Amino acid sequence: MIPWSDDAENRIIVARPRMQAAALPPEVRLEKRALTGKRVIIRNRRYYRNTRGMTASWPDCGLSEVQLLKLVCILTGHVDYQLGRQAIFCGAGHFIFIPPGMPHPEGMQNIIDRQKSTSCEILYFHLYPTALQCWISGYETNKKRRSLGNYLFQHQYLLQLFRMMVDETISHDVPFLRTSKELLRAFFHLMQEKVQEGLFQEVNSGEMNPGLSNRMDADDFATALHQYIQSHLQQRPTLEDAARHMCLSRTLFANRVRAETGKTFVELVNEHRIETAQQLLRNSDWTITTIASFIGYRTPHYFQSSFSRSLGVTPGQYRKQAQKSTIN
Repeated sequence: MIPWSDDAENRIIVARPRMQAAALPPEVRLEKRALTGKRVIIRNRRYYRNTRGMTASWPDCGLSEVQLLKLVCILTGHVDYQLGRQAIFCGAGHFIFIPPGMPHPEGMQNIIDRQKSTSCEILYFHLYPTALQCWISGYETNKKRRSLGNYLFQHQYLLQLFRMMVDETISHDVPFLRTSKELLRAFFHLMQEKVQEGLFQEVNSGEMNPGLSNRMDADDFATALHQYIQSHLQQRPTLEDAARHMCLSRTLFANRVRAETGKTFVELVNEHRIETAQQLLRNSDWTITTIASFIGYRTPHYFQSSFSRSLGVTPGQYRKQAQKSTIN
């Protein structure tokens, strides 16, 4: 499907506010470029499952800010691709990982590197809470962008693998890691399997808006939310990190959490911490300090104070009561 995905180690580019030529593949050129004009806030534009996608635009330079994880794959030709206050010039076979909020081309503007190409084709991916959107666009000199296909994939493992791949790649200063390469190869192999099995939905541009405005099911949202909190307790999850994980804006995510759980995100995190602490106090011989660190408290004192406020007893008292109950 993507013939060079098996040899991607030196083809990965990560969009960052300040990029260094030394950290880019040898054949990629980097140059500074101004963000001209005013930044225009975009409100209430929704995409798949009511996700707030585009949050701002730079009309004068044809760039947009999108609050979604994005992957750009250059299939043919050479591109002139602006990322914030810089531009990269690269050819077929390169993969550009774009974190949320990075200004980049998202409209009809032509992105061909005219010194080297008269046309190019680009494969794009956007990650939503319950689907992966994939589309292909073609560009020709002095012509508008052509749509060559637009698809949605909703296979759970494919979505998880894409998120893992992007998170792993953009979280490191040096993106050319063996893990990133292997995840990229696994992602495209799994995607090819799903294409062959027909497990995707073709989407016509005229049908896009009605289908993309539906709300994510409450049960799916709650399940994904609790799984995220529980698996990130030690990393001290923030509202911003969780909203990004769920591919929602900060405000929309906070409102969804309160509307569907009756609690704030901070209250939910604290509940998970206390519940996990209770389990560890009952079923392990870990010290109070170890438990506090494991569930994300900065100090044992803060943990003991929070535990006492929630249950009316200290962690030590709770453990003694649990042990006494077991003996009896």
